[in-house]
Amino acid sequence: MSRYVTLEAGAIRKAAFGAALALWESRRGDRIAPRWKHDVDFLDFEPRVIPRMMLVEVDGRPGVGVYRFWGTGIKTYDGSDQTGGRVSTQETPDMQEDFVAQYEQVVATGTPRVFATRIRLLDPTERFKYEASLRLPFSSDNETVDWVLSIDYYANAWAELLDELGVSGILKPG
Repeated sequence: MSRYVTLEAGAIRKAAFGAALALWESRRGDRIAPRWKHDVDFLDFEPRVIPRMMLVEVDGRPGVGVYRFWGTGIKTYDGSDQTGGRVSTQETPDMQEDFVAQYEQVVATGTPRVFATRIRLLDPTERFKYEASLRLPFSSDNETVDWVLSIDYYANAWAELLDELGVSGILKPG
């Protein structure tokens, strides 16, 4: 069973996710996705979510792409800064597999998605962390997703994460 669940972005009632998705939709027009830096940039988002953002430049190689931005809120939460690293270079093999699969899904579909993930940590004092990630695709040529912007939210328990997202009835990941 998967360690994460995929949710339709429009079904999420978390205000920060809703505002980011509405911005993405308003800038997309009739294209598959807006263009990063041309239609949307960091300063277009609410200032309180920028520290919880990550930006990946998709390059088509194994590992999806390279983190070009790693927000200070994420660095503070998990103690790392992955700027310049690949999506596939996460702390644990499970994280590597899950995050690559999530980004690949967004790249393949060109569709925003929310992923609720239970992550087993290496630190034995903390068994799991629970995170929700809104992943938004961007395309400079209206055919290929070449950037993915993520906004993360963290919780102390699975039920708390689902409550914050405003969803219910979702099975816990494996």
